[in-house]
Amino acid sequence: GQAYEAMNNAGYLDANLVVVLNDNKQVSLPTATLDGPATPVGALSSALTKLQASTKFRKLREAAKNITKQIGGQAHEVAAKVDEYARGMISASGSTLFEELGLYYIGPVDGHNIEDLVTIFEKVKAMPAPGPVLIHLVTEKGKGYPPAEAAADKMHGVVKFDPTTGQQFKTKSSTLSYTQYFAESLIREAEVDD
Repeated sequence: GQAYEAMNNAGYLDANLVVVLNDNKQVSLPTATLDGPATPVGALSSALTKLQASTKFRKLREAAKNITKQIGGQAHEVAAKVDEYARGMISASGSTLFEELGLYYIGPVDGHNIEDLVTIFEKVKAMPAPGPVLIHLVTEKGKGYPPAEAAADKMHGVVKFDPTTGQQFKTKSSTLSYTQYFAESLIREAEVDD
């Protein structure tokens, strides 16, 4: 909620800032689809992402928008739909949502490809007054640390652990967690409720 509010305000204020969305497919609750996540991979995806970050692409896109605004009416609406469709083909990850919030969307980008990241950040930095830019990074939780790669779900919010094996040393708390306390309180209230 807070991240959404911040993006909404950044777009409204047209602030010059870079938002990095670290998409590591991790949430607090277990989620999955039958087919699993579909992320673009390979040279074509990388090239298209770099294209989106390029100054020439952005200038061409802005020039096209200005021309169709001058033509007006239906031509502008058609051009906007073509632009939205083309960007959807480049990135079928919901870029329209971010653009509706006023953020220029770049991605998805392989968050583990340092060379591409440096290139993209340099190009964004060189943009003259770009307004808010969102760079969508796709990463793998625990990348480069074998125990975390083997069990990313168990390496979320870790306690003290052995860095060699990844084994966590969980201690049983003598106090109730907030959730346990809340549940027990509700049960007590329900028992006396007529």
